[in-house]
Amino acid sequence: FYLNTTCNITMARLWIEECGEEQCYLPKIVDMEETAPGSYLAEHRLQNNTISICYKAIITLWNGSVVETDLQEVKVNSKYPTSNENSKRETPGYEFLDILISFLVLILLSKRLSR
Repeated sequence: FYLNTTCNITMARLWIEECGEEQCYLPKIVDMEETAPGSYLAEHRLQNNTISICYKAIITLWNGSVVETDLQEVKVNSKYPTSNENSKRETPGYEFLDILISFLVLILLSKRLSR
């Protein structure tokens, strides 16, 4: 997250709240690092299931007063599938269960037919 300002500020912080499919996490406040005069940067790693974030900057001016930017909301495209997208059973190990069940059915059928 980047913040550029022409004001004389003493501190900049990022307020961020992540939301998943079913719940929102508690907001976090991250200190922003001054990278150049008037330019600030904050890095924040998102949860794997985040689908949207809300954020704002909290700026402390040289005279001690605090200013907050408007709350912004952004939708996130996750590289991880949601629970609805993971219905294809792509988790490793399901093939083994299918093969095991097939062998058990074949054994039961062969015993029944051999009688």
